[in-house]
Amino acid sequence: MPQNHRTRRIINERKLITMSRTLRLLSVPLSTALLGACVTLAAPSASAATGSDLATLALNNAGKGAGSCSVVNSAPNSLGGTSFGSSCKPEYWCSDFAIWVWQNAGLDVAGLTASSGTFYAYGQARGTLHTGPDYRPQLGDAVLYNYNGAGRADHVGLVTKVNADGSVLTTNGDWGGQGSDEAAFARTATVQNLTLGAAEVPVGSVPAAVNMRISAYISPAGLTGARNSRIGVLQNGALTVKQGALTAGWSPEWGGGLARFKVSGSWIGVLTTGGELYVKEGDLNAPWVDERGGVADFELDQGAGRVGVVTTDGHAVVKDGGLAGSWVDETNGVKQLRLSGDWVGVVFNDGTASVKEGGLLAGWTPETNNVADLQLDRASGRVGVLTKDGHAIVKDGGLAGSWVDQTNGVKQLRLSGDWVGVVFNDGTASVKEGGLLAGWTPETNNVADLQLDRASGRVGVLSTDGHALVKDGGLAGSWTDQTNGVQQLGLTSY
Repeated sequence: MPQNHRTRRIINERKLITMSRTLRLLSVPLSTALLGACVTLAAPSASAATGSDLATLALNNAGKGAGSCSVVNSAPNSLGGTSFGSSCKPEYWCSDFAIWVWQNAGLDVAGLTASSGTFYAYGQARGTLHTGPDYRPQLGDAVLYNYNGAGRADHVGLVTKVNADGSVLTTNGDWGGQGSDEAAFARTATVQNLTLGAAEVPVGSVPAAVNMRISAYISPAGLTGARNSRIGVLQNGALTVKQGALTAGWSPEWGGGLARFKVSGSWIGVLTTGGELYVKEGDLNAPWVDERGGVADFELDQGAGRVGVVTTDGHAVVKDGGLAGSWVDETNGVKQLRLSGDWVGVVFNDGTASVKEGGLLAGWTPETNNVADLQLDRASGRVGVLTKDGHAIVKDGGLAGSWVDQTNGVKQLRLSGDWVGVVFNDGTASVKEGGLLAGWTPETNNVADLQLDRASGRVGVLSTDGHALVKDGGLAGSWTDQTNGVQQLGLTSY
């Protein structure tokens, strides 16, 4: 579409979104304002969709206008409706269209509004926000452009096809409209398919067909079937991984001699007993990349494109930009390193913990002392600490938040999205969902290790007798015994 129309739309959208958000906050109760008054929300159905289902629904509406108010195509949508949510107010409706697709597939859309930037906050809250350049978008993902903070962005579309050559097809509501005001643009815009070339797919790119910067991909919460979910187990120093359903078969990844492993998105990392770190990216049969030696422990965050290690002499060293990036020495005197998004956290030998946000050369923010273990979840803005005296304390709201004592008598703490999990000294595991003051859901007992993956809705435990148990479907799901003789268990999804 002509660039001058798009530019006018962007300027007007920012003004109108700000005005409408302000008016809604002034004229409606707080609970309504927080949900967003522009979208009618429905509870997810008992049987949610797959990514393929989302793509099909979106593609079935290509060429459609906003609905009965459209002056170019007022035909009903593919489900017989006269609009996509509130698209016929009329208003800028790219967000309305994406919400309509997710909602009519029975997925969780709570918190999403006509302001497309709310997709960013949605992903943060559910652990489904992907801001790293190495993330490979999946069917049904939202792709967000020009996120400006404060719940504002310039456009959101949906990923509807992932091609073998790495290119991606996106389906976009409210595209190609004409006119300088919101109503005119909305009435003349349609649902259009736009292709992103393989080199234009990574976060940070500016696809030619869109002419806006990709700020993030956001996966919808609650999809059925595994969205490239992975489970890894270490048995007798050998690593095997399965991808997909809990009943999928195992793929041998490393034959023996391993001290530990980690899985993060499409990355798998292994540390040999000799202190050598290897990482692979992509398919399970992808080649290993020798990252470095002299490693005591390591961390991966595929979404952020970061690899970090604690060296045998206590240095925390991190690289940006994927597996081929350059190492940056962060600090020394370190016994633990954590990576999550653009956060880097360390626990020093004296038990103090510090976290930095942003670039690898950013300054450190002291968090607390008396730390036995540090946990980070950048997407939800949470920092967690297991103190040396067995208290699990967590803060919301980023590095400057306030600590909330969750419970005591704890030997392990886990964070994933809005889940907080603990293993008590007696081997029982409990998880809470939502706010930090939410109640605990008992999960099981005889637990040696707890693993959480909020994005896929999976909980995993390594039992004290070496069994790996995993449940799908959230905290109330049913356990499936994966295998036995297990030394370490890992969960991830992307």
